[in-house]
Amino acid sequence: MKHPDPADLIAVASGLRPSDDRLVRHLRRCGTCRDRLAAWQRTLGTPEAPEASAPPWDRIASGLPTPGFKRPRWGVVAALAALGVLWFWPRWIWPGPAPWGPEAAVALATGRTVLLHRVAAPQGQVALKWNGTTGWALLTARGLKPAGPAHVYEIWWVRGRRHVPAGVLTAASAGGSVWLYSPSHFQGVDAVGITREPEPGRRAPTGPREFFASLRPHPGA
Repeated sequence: MKHPDPADLIAVASGLRPSDDRLVRHLRRCGTCRDRLAAWQRTLGTPEAPEASAPPWDRIASGLPTPGFKRPRWGVVAALAALGVLWFWPRWIWPGPAPWGPEAAVALATGRTVLLHRVAAPQGQVALKWNGTTGWALLTARGLKPAGPAHVYEIWWVRGRRHVPAGVLTAASAGGSVWLYSPSHFQGVDAVGITREPEPGRRAPTGPREFFASLRPHPGA
C-alpha cells in the first residue's frame, strides 16, 4: 500500500487505532514511515489522547436524586400546619367538649349572640353565641363573683319547665369560656340559665338563678 499521510501516522502513534488496523501493520513493516513519524514527534511532541479529570464527588452527590425521598417544600408544610391548627384549635384551647375547627368557625361566624341578664348575681357579664345549624354555643363570662370553695356555676338549657344540664363554669374567679352543645340544635330550647351549685353540679338546679336569657326570637325578628 502507499505510505499514509501524516495525520494517519499521528493517529497510529497515539494508540487510537486497534492493533490489527492495516495502518498499524504497515507502520511495523515500513521503516520509512517510522522515520517520518519520529521526525514529526521531534517537531510536535508525542501526541497524547486527551484526558478529562472527574469533578469532586460532593458536587456529583448533591445532584443525585435520593430514592424514595423528596425534600419538603416549606410552603406546603406551612399550609398543612395552618390547616391543622384551623381544624383542631377549639379542642386544643378548651379542655372540655368542643367542636372541630369548621364547626367552630361556622358557629362563631353565623351564630346569634345574647347577653344574659343578672338575676341573683351581684356582678358579672355573661354572653352566649349560639348556632342552630351546628348545635354549638360558646358561653363567655367576665367579672363573676367567685363561686366559692366546692361550688361551680352550672349552665342549663331551659325547655319549658325542664332544666337540662348544658355545662359547667369551673373557674373559681373572674370567669372564663366554655363550649356548650344542644343535641336538638336548640329546637325546643326556650332559654339559658346559670345557677350556683355544689361541685360537681346537679342533674336539676338547687341554687338560685344567677343569670338568665331567652333564646326565643323576638316578635318581628
